[in-house]
Amino acid sequence: MATPVFHGRVIEGKLALDPAEAADRASYLQRLTGKAVEVVVRPKTRKRSLDQNAWLWGVAYDILGEHMGYDTHERDGLHYALLAECFGVYHDQRFGITVPRVSSSKMTTREFSDYMEWLVRWAAVEQQVVIPLPDDAEA
Repeated sequence: MATPVFHGRVIEGKLALDPAEAADRASYLQRLTGKAVEVVVRPKTRKRSLDQNAWLWGVAYDILGEHMGYDTHERDGLHYALLAECFGVYHDQRFGITVPRVSSSKMTTREFSDYMEWLVRWAAVEQQVVIPLPDDAEA
């Protein structure tokens, strides 16, 4: 069973836990009675947004895929090739293949924004293709 994660906010130097999770928290802690525990408090990061993901697949990869000759069903290959180009690769010895170091689904919103900006610059320099960022499209 995975260790649950409970949420809260720090208010005036004190931890205020989410009251909606109180029953789950109490049940979990009850199972740990008498055991030594470790408590970790860290800032919450947000995963990439649905809007960011929609821009990547619906704007950037459509434009680049069309320009570079990728059919729609080949866009996954384009995605992994671009992640590898941006972040590098490592060799997975279990499968004997080279894969990108980074997964876009694990990126924070900030990391994904950085990737979006890199992708726009890369497309302009390497492919002479203009990909509008979301703010550019609205202007």
